[in-house]
Amino acid sequence: MSSRESSKGTPFPSKGHVALYGPAGVGKTSLVLHMINNVYCGSSLYILTEDPANLERLKCDESEVLKADDFKELLFYLIKNFDKYDFIAIDSVSHVLRTLPPELGVKVAMTVSWLMRKGSNKGLRVSVHQVSFEGEMSYGNFVEPWADCIGKIEKEGGYRLLELQCNGNIELVCFEISSGGVSWVNC
Repeated sequence: MSSRESSKGTPFPSKGHVALYGPAGVGKTSLVLHMINNVYCGSSLYILTEDPANLERLKCDESEVLKADDFKELLFYLIKNFDKYDFIAIDSVSHVLRTLPPELGVKVAMTVSWLMRKGSNKGLRVSVHQVSFEGEMSYGNFVEPWADCIGKIEKEGGYRLLELQCNGNIELVCFEISSGGVSWVNC
């Protein structure tokens, strides 16, 4: 486990905005649901923009869920509630952005990231992105300045590799996904 591991059993800081990204099926949603189910149950908001089947894996009945179908609903709810929860996850920002023209998508990505950062004095905020943060015109160029940590997830054999960059430090953390959820393993 990470040297940054909090007493709550995660490699993430207890406060701040973490932007997670990686290709489809790599474990971003599983990691977020693990955080809600096992760490932040009772004081979390899960904003779902994609497949409602993901809700079947949400085991914490005390968490609030918002199904946001467009960026206006997402922004309005964030503005109204960003100080109310210890943990907020948007899964995924990129799903909302795919329906927008690129120039508007960039503005929405920046606004969402700014709101997540602004609310991070209350607790941990996680935004999930199914886009590459690499390249000259990626959303990462617009999200990264507002994120305290950037987490890139990749599949490595039978486990997932989380490359977590916080305050200029890079840490590698590995986890496995099973029917029981997420478990941290040695890399």
